Formats: sequence, C-alpha cells, structure tokens
Amino acid sequence: MADHAASTGQRRSIWGTAALVLTALSFLGFILLAVGDAAEWNGFSEDDEDSTLGDAAWISFSLGAILALIMGLAAFVQGRRRRRVPDKRAGEVAIGWFAVAVVLTALFAALA
Repeated sequence: MADHAASTGQRRSIWGTAALVLTALSFLGFILLAVGDAAEWNGFSEDDEDSTLGDAAWISFSLGAILALIMGLAAFVQGRRRRRVPDKRAGEVAIGWFAVAVVLTALFAALA
C-alpha cells in the first residue's frame, strides 16, 4: 500500500489516517478485553466488579470501532470521489473492522 502511494504521489488524508488509528485503538482494546477475560482479571468478566482498566479497554474497543466507522466512511467516500487509493483502502479497513467488532460482540454476548 505504501509503495502504491509513493509511486502515484498520493498520500493518505487526515480522514484515512484517523480511520486507521481508531481501528488500531479499537483492536488493541479488544485484545486487552480478551486477555483480561481469559486471565480472569477483576472487572473483565460479567461479574459486578468494576475496574478502570476494564472500563478503558471496553471504551477503547466500542467507541474506537464506532469512530473508526465514521472516519472510515468519510475516508472511503473521499477516496472514491478524488480517486485516492490510500484513503479508499483505509476506509475499507475501518468499515471491515467495525463489522468484525459487531460480530465479535454478538458472539461474546451469546456465549456469556
């Protein structure tokens, strides 16, 4: 992707960059939630205990995915209109992660 951007002279816009950063933040939040739940850390399971780290991980995962979707849609639309491949691809990644995040949330809710 970087080679294509360098060869065409196109760089990712702020929309595409924000979409990828928020996607990464959401993904890291999910990893932290999965590890915390598997390790049975306080505040990471369905018990009534709260923890700052558990809350931060959940907010990173959920809010990050929602904001990644919004930024991803903006990047995708801008990429298509202006024929900017890096923005279009960043939007596709963010939109795809949002879809995966929704499926993962539904699966974990069904298994809990």
